[in-house]
Amino acid sequence: MRGIPPDTDEAKLTEFLESIVEPGSIENMRLEKEKPDPSKPNQDQFKAKFAFVCFKTPDIANQVKQHITSNPQQMLGGSRLFATNYEPKEMRMIHQAEARDKADYINATSKMSGNIGQVDQIF
Repeated sequence: MRGIPPDTDEAKLTEFLESIVEPGSIENMRLEKEKPDPSKPNQDQFKAKFAFVCFKTPDIANQVKQHITSNPQQMLGGSRLFATNYEPKEMRMIHQAEARDKADYINATSKMSGNIGQVDQIF
């Protein structure tokens, strides 16, 4: 999860998540702070936190993810949360490459269809 306010501790996050699913559904949790972007001056030392949350079953994790996605108005400490399933880095890289390839293909075909329309107008 990301978008967690910097002042949130494990107890607050657990309370928030257990308002979505039944208490005791969380196996473990680790909160981390995002490092500031050095290219942006006048930034706080640390931005919002992110968390690794392990639920007892994948179904519970999907229920939390679905709830957070479908209820953007529900916030924790004034911040909107974002939840994703854990994915090994190698798989993430493959999915990102596939998304770039798809975008490149769509971009290339849209340019080609524009050129074909110009050729049809000439004849």
